[in-house]
Amino acid sequence: GGRISGSSSRAPLCDARMTEDAGARRGEEEGEEDEEEDDEFEPLSRRLYKGAAMVPGALRLKPRWQQAVAGIVDEAYRELIGGRARLSTTEADDRAFAEEGLPQQATQYGEILLEGVLDMLWRVGARPGDRLYDLGSGAGRASMVAWLLGLRSTGAELARSRFEAACEGVDALESLLTSASFAPRVAGLPARVPSGLDFVRCNALQLDVSDADVVLLSSVAFTPALMEQFGVALRSLRPGARVVSFKPVPGPGFQMLGHFKAPSSWNNTWSAEWCVQVAISRPDVSSGAAAAAEADGRPPDIRRSCASFSASDRRVIATT
Repeated sequence: GGRISGSSSRAPLCDARMTEDAGARRGEEEGEEDEEEDDEFEPLSRRLYKGAAMVPGALRLKPRWQQAVAGIVDEAYRELIGGRARLSTTEADDRAFAEEGLPQQATQYGEILLEGVLDMLWRVGARPGDRLYDLGSGAGRASMVAWLLGLRSTGAELARSRFEAACEGVDALESLLTSASFAPRVAGLPARVPSGLDFVRCNALQLDVSDADVVLLSSVAFTPALMEQFGVALRSLRPGARVVSFKPVPGPGFQMLGHFKAPSSWNNTWSAEWCVQVAISRPDVSSGAAAAAEADGRPPDIRRSCASFSASDRRVIATT
């Protein structure tokens, strides 16, 4: 086992494969080993990809490419100045949350760990080319993992200290991906979307996510009132879009698909339970929609696309 290095003499294989249907995977639920696992590499976790996916057809990485993704992300964040201290909010960050009318609890940090992100993307049917938004993205690891798996990925974070940490992670990732010794590490992964990873500093409630296929909402410490606000903001999602959240998003436009457990920054034992919902309706976008939105508290005109942010509040990866 162990992380693979750029000097591996074994020719990289395009091993990232699509899942089979749920019925074909009942054997795994009973604890059977995946016959396609590489003997040379250990999976990041024996709990990864067990059971049945909620949405079939998603990307599922073999152990050597799980290790490849983990190695890339680890190295991208290894030199991050300040380490975990950068994930704590500053006084300026706290003021920014207060000025946006967000509760102090929303500043608390929590994230799904890397192996949990891989498992989550498989369970919700994420495929290369899909659009993912990570709302409350922190240092940006989940967004980076999604991009390395071929998704177009955006992380939104209001705390400037965390946003800047994510930007530094992108700086390091760009250097890694342009290194000749790193090419074998990504050869077996899906094609990456050019300029398809970005981070924006904003109130996530104000970001236009209407083109999302998957939304990750880090709602661990969100208040009921804030969850109600997200329930309104996410009504712009197109039918079929999946929302992954620690707490369920309220509102009539969402249907529960199920729950899964994943390792997290506060408990790495695969005991934290997350829910998956699917958008089943989209509000009317006719001329009368603005008045209706205003009547029920939804601000229709402040949604911002990623491209609308200035360079100081947006970082886009420059390499593929």
